[in-house]
Amino acid sequence: MTLVSYVITVYNKQAYLPLVLYALSQQEGAFEKEYIFVDDGSTDASVSILREWEDELPGDVKIIEQSNAGPAKATNVGLHAARGEYIKLVDGDDCLLPWATQSLLQCLQEEQCAYAISYNRSALPAEMYTPEAYQKRVENLRDQAVKSARRLETDPLSLLLRQTDGNPTPWMARRECFLKYGGCAEHIFIQDYILELGLAAQGAACVSDVPLFIMPESDPTRVSANVAQTSHDLNMAVAELFRRE
Repeated sequence: MTLVSYVITVYNKQAYLPLVLYALSQQEGAFEKEYIFVDDGSTDASVSILREWEDELPGDVKIIEQSNAGPAKATNVGLHAARGEYIKLVDGDDCLLPWATQSLLQCLQEEQCAYAISYNRSALPAEMYTPEAYQKRVENLRDQAVKSARRLETDPLSLLLRQTDGNPTPWMARRECFLKYGGCAEHIFIQDYILELGLAAQGAACVSDVPLFIMPESDPTRVSANVAQTSHDLNMAVAELFRRE
């Protein structure tokens, strides 16, 4: 049976982790699961929360603790620890909707593309990060998930060089594709730009309209809220792509 490895990087996410973990436990589909959590030196209760959930997740769980080194290093550690043919990246404060993994996996297997992605997401305020609010959102979105369309983008790199999403949670790919370009560039703080550029350089992408995950609403502590950092790292990632090519 197909093995999907969830690679989740965590840094001081205690406010969000209980629902992130609950959402992982709700993933639908006939495939095996493993969960690789890389804690990047959290100073809050994040690791304790992860350990409380070790026996609640339907698959093998590995918790890796490291000194704070940034999300790029943490992601690479997780990618190399994963055993699955397919990798599903998840930010430590994003909650996958129940059909997310199965939908992207089906895209990959049917289209034989480099990676699958959906930009369709939902948001909740931090105070509503509860299983009850999550389930209500699931009920509201399930019909949309069933009816949503998808397309094959044959030149995703050209598209990506003009616009980027800035979040690794929407993607799924074969592990070999993540590692082919050397994984994350660890001299670039934000991990996602170089990874998606590397995936896009390998061929077509399956772009789905299926609603995929829930993210925190207007959280200033998210790296994506730092415009200067994200702009700097995007330019660094493009330069790194050309260097690797």
